[in-house]
Amino acid sequence: MSRYIPGSDDTLHKQTRFVISTEMAMQWLDIYANENGDKLPTSGRILIPSSTTMTSVYQEYTEEYNGSGYVISKASFFRNWKKVHGNISIPKRSRFTVCTLCDLFATRIPIAKADKKDALVQARQTHLERVRVERQKYYSHCAKSRHDPKQYITLILDGMDQSKTYLPHFYHQSKAMINKALLKTHIIGGLTHGHGEYAFGEFPQDSNLTLSILLSILNNINRKEHRLPDTLYLQMDNCSRENKNKYVYGVLGYLVLKGIFRKVRLSFLPVGHTHEDIDQMFSRFSSYLNKNDAVTPGELMEALRKSYSPEPDVHVLEQSEVFDFKAWIEPHLEEMHNHVAPKHFIFKLVDGSLVFKYKYWATDPKWEPYNSSIQLFTNTDISPTTLQSLVPNISALNLSQVVEDIDKLTDYTTEVQVQEWKIFCERMNQQDQLSRCPFTQLVYGDALDGMHVHAADKSKQAAELVHEEGIACLLEKEVARPEVYNGVYRPKAVSQKPLCEGDMVAVLPEKDQFTADALRPGNERWADINC
Repeated sequence: MSRYIPGSDDTLHKQTRFVISTEMAMQWLDIYANENGDKLPTSGRILIPSSTTMTSVYQEYTEEYNGSGYVISKASFFRNWKKVHGNISIPKRSRFTVCTLCDLFATRIPIAKADKKDALVQARQTHLERVRVERQKYYSHCAKSRHDPKQYITLILDGMDQSKTYLPHFYHQSKAMINKALLKTHIIGGLTHGHGEYAFGEFPQDSNLTLSILLSILNNINRKEHRLPDTLYLQMDNCSRENKNKYVYGVLGYLVLKGIFRKVRLSFLPVGHTHEDIDQMFSRFSSYLNKNDAVTPGELMEALRKSYSPEPDVHVLEQSEVFDFKAWIEPHLEEMHNHVAPKHFIFKLVDGSLVFKYKYWATDPKWEPYNSSIQLFTNTDISPTTLQSLVPNISALNLSQVVEDIDKLTDYTTEVQVQEWKIFCERMNQQDQLSRCPFTQLVYGDALDGMHVHAADKSKQAAELVHEEGIACLLEKEVARPEVYNGVYRPKAVSQKPLCEGDMVAVLPEKDQFTADALRPGNERWADINC
């Protein structure tokens, strides 16, 4: 980054010099944030990687302007940051938000020697540019959906921090509430043109829950608009347990195979860079709950509706709405390997056959494999088409203890709230019966007569940093392109470097070379064993 530094002029009044220095510092911060941060298109906010601190940003600023005479103090830098650039922030650090590479860059760059610092800064810019292009692809999909909603739909699914939604929730805590039993809830958001779906309940957080929510959202859209668009762009979090697995691929492929969509494109942002517009919705939920109570499940649902505009659709998934997709689709899936490495997948019909391909980055010129397709199904005759519902693990909720503790909080709850909890617990305890549902009804609800089916369609920087242990390995892994393939697992080849003088090696001599005489130092036969 090249900066403009005015010439030294000792006649400048101190106040004037301070104003100029402050303007330069804020200009530097604006450039730094745009080069290193994640921009949220709906709010104008810029999120600097959570591995960074305000102090480390100030240190980079002072290093660049050191000796210019135009460096402001840390206190002034922080004060003007909040005043001038309130849209630039550093999200709270957690194991879900940290990019390992950004974390290493943040710790290595400030202490790196001059001859290595430039290479590290360049490597960081390359990494962030790659992330920016990936995010821009998601924005372009959103724009296509807004411009032509009958042709495209862009849907992003993500989960909210569960620590924000324990019930009963009191924004003002007191000693009477310490050590009380709480009900853990799980909020899943799905954002499509301002509409949302949210899951609540103690179902396992895996691909069954993800797919049940996806099908619920598609069902709602079809019910409102009486059709589904031709193309689905689906953006999900990089979690192999819930999203990036063969079960999700199988169901998406089935949606295309049966003509529900002509094309489905599934995308994942790089780990640690998944801040998107849906996080803004979760942020509004958290802000509302920081100032308001939500004692009962019903009050939590109402809080979600009030906290965001336009008001989202809020839905509590009952036991009869969460289905065992894994058990249904698994017998029909081909064995697959390395399928968690790429970030983009496409499903479409070509001459009546399902084509399943992948890309590692949005900028890749072609989908792989180039002249063929990954085999997703063992056969396309997937039956039966009826899915079985899942029974939630009610015992893990400890509902009886929750109600017992609520009865003790008479100073903080009303009789109506206590009664609502009892009704809720009774309803949850009755959810132990299996139900079954046709797959088509999951997508189209009860409007099967009017079902609309679509017709089938006829790095150089890594090498320069090889001496930087950790960073070089991660950069190499970031640009690695392992082949996604079917069939038997192929063990990774072990790379072998040439032997050098002084290397320790293991040899397997002939049987007669193990004799004491043969192995005695100075024996001529050592030459036969030495390598």
